[in-house]
Amino acid sequence: MDYKVFSTIFAAVFLAELGDKTQLATMLFASDKEVSKMTLKAFFNTLIRYNYLQENPILAVTAPGNPPKEIIILTDKQVKKFLKKIDSPDYKDLFLVYLHTGARRGEILPERPFTWDNVDFKRREITLIGKKRVPRLVPLDGVAFKILHRRKFEEHREVPFKFNYHFLYKKYLQYLKAAKVKATGLHTLYQR
Repeated sequence: MDYKVFSTIFAAVFLAELGDKTQLATMLFASDKEVSKMTLKAFFNTLIRYNYLQENPILAVTAPGNPPKEIIILTDKQVKKFLKKIDSPDYKDLFLVYLHTGARRGEILPERPFTWDNVDFKRREITLIGKKRVPRLVPLDGVAFKILHRRKFEEHREVPFKFNYHFLYKKYLQYLKAAKVKATGLHTLYQR
């Protein structure tokens, strides 16, 4: 069978069966979204190249959004249980600063970067660099201020917190498990 004839028949039957965009979207995203969309986009672009179609119907389809994740907010009692299980003063300082600043998971670690240049002791605020490298100013409450002040001026730390995020996250999960507290991630600490 000739390739062009086969492609024509396949495309005609495919498009006839496909119907409207709702059916296309359902079929497209029934399995792996990105792989399906790329495959179909390439297929329709080939049909356009051979003049079987004038435009790619995939371009009009948007992927359905992911369902929102359940947000778990720790109670004061759970936070106290969690903090009691932390056996390292460095980790306790770090998690307390997460709790009292609302910092996101990597924002107070050196990779972001978070250094002493990000801490303004006179104005009692820190500059956090967000996901898209956009800085935001966060005021320091008494607890966070005391921790950072001690780490800089009494302990003479090179950076406020020198942790690797992945190792830190493993420790965080261990402390949660030891405290028998259910949580999904470090964001639980800043959603209080």
